[in-house]
Amino acid sequence: MEPHPTATRTQVDPALLSLELRHHHHLTDRSGDGLQVWSARIDADGEPLGTPSAARCLSTGAAATCTSA
Repeated sequence: MEPHPTATRTQVDPALLSLELRHHHHLTDRSGDGLQVWSARIDADGEPLGTPSAARCLSTGAAATCTSA
């Protein structure tokens, strides 16, 4: 994976890093179908460094579709 062309590299003290993980899925959907979203926020001393995210759609029925959360 290549870094973003305008990204600058800086040294960050690992003691200042924090990571917040979130997962969103409708708990009332007993079948497990639907859109699942994971996101993370990475901060260094309170300043955001990045927010990667991923999504997965689980649909089993012929007419099943996923919509964004």
